Amino acid sequence: MPISALPTPPTRQDPANFNARADAFLAALPTFRSEANALEANVDAREASAIAQAAAAQTSANNAAAQATAAAASATAALGSAQASAANAGAPAWVSGTSYSVGQVVWSPITQLVYRRRVAGAGTTDPSADSANWALVAGGLPQLIAITATSATLSAGQHAVLTNVSQTTVTLPPSPTVFDYAWLTPANGRVDNRIAGNGQNIMGLAEDLDIDNANVTVQLRFIGGTRGWSLV
Repeated sequence: MPISALPTPPTRQDPANFNARADAFLAALPTFRSEANALEANVDAREASAIAQAAAAQTSANNAAAQATAAAASATAALGSAQASAANAGAPAWVSGTSYSVGQVVWSPITQLVYRRRVAGAGTTDPSADSANWALVAGGLPQLIAITATSATLSAGQHAVLTNVSQTTVTLPPSPTVFDYAWLTPANGRVDNRIAGNGQNIMGLAEDLDIDNANVTVQLRFIGGTRGWSLV
């Protein structure tokens, strides 16, 4: 949007034309102001449009990343189910209220995964949600779960996929035993998700772990001692 040129300004070196030029220059200033304000409004509108388009592009990119992660998660879940089915062939289904001895193996009707009894006894909580008494048997892939809330607590052997659009805090399993593991993938495009140690150190520090990269999968294994949970 062009701005009209101002007339020749007055100068004391040309007293003969000073008055005429001063009058013309001052008369042109209101038009100059209006055109300058119109130009500023146009620039502001274009800036706002550019910002909105950039935000929309970022949202589209985040959605595409989330869809790609979800597709990968579905493929992983299918493979995990196949492996779990093979492992389940030699283990009975868990039955609520039944007493189990240490080392006894069952499969969970909820996750279809195999768990080994840590402590002798009976209970009514499915092994997939009772990490104090049951340990996920190694050999299969982690159990994939989608986290849609702003906070959640994992069980050992779970792989959390964060789909909440807000900052999300995931708390690691309670009462972990050595070699328990947990995975976490931020599928919400954020760089401020957090992992809470649940009373255990993470990488030797009594601090939560912030995930400042939206394109990683964090794998943690419980080493015990001062180290606590360690990045794999």
